[in-house]
Amino acid sequence: MNYRTFNQLVGEAIEYETFDMFLSVRGWQEWMNEYENDNQIVEDLKNIYEITNLTFKELIKRTELTQKQFGDRFNIPLRTIENWVGGQRECPIYIKIMICDLLGYISVNRS
Repeated sequence: MNYRTFNQLVGEAIEYETFDMFLSVRGWQEWMNEYENDNQIVEDLKNIYEITNLTFKELIKRTELTQKQFGDRFNIPLRTIENWVGGQRECPIYIKIMICDLLGYISVNRS
């Protein structure tokens, strides 16, 4: 799947309360033709849904870094991270997606 399709799916994943709801509206789409089996399609969709709906606190926990270490790695002020983790502010989805991409949590064709 390319970035355009990935970004479209991220936008759609935000709208659904559960993965099953997100999955059920898919139907067959042209980008699915590049897959050898349906299980891989489901796994990629599950990954997109989970990444999209991951809280910032859960994202940091996955990295096994402290908030300060995380901020240092991505050049994000500690106060901003504290606000995102504490729920005072919401981390923009595009930042969360970029971080997940840099961490290798996203599988997208780079071409």
